[in-house]
Amino acid sequence: WILYGPPHYVFDAAEGKMRCGQAVTKEVADQPYDPDKKLVDYE
Repeated sequence: WILYGPPHYVFDAAEGKMRCGQAVTKEVADQPYDPDKKLVDYE
């Protein structure tokens, strides 16, 4: 896994909390992207 882009810090109005997150990418050989597949299921 590789971090991608800048981290984000936003207010979650529904929960009244601050949230942080950052996108990640993973190069996977010979496995096409499948939107129905969870990222952790790629080997």
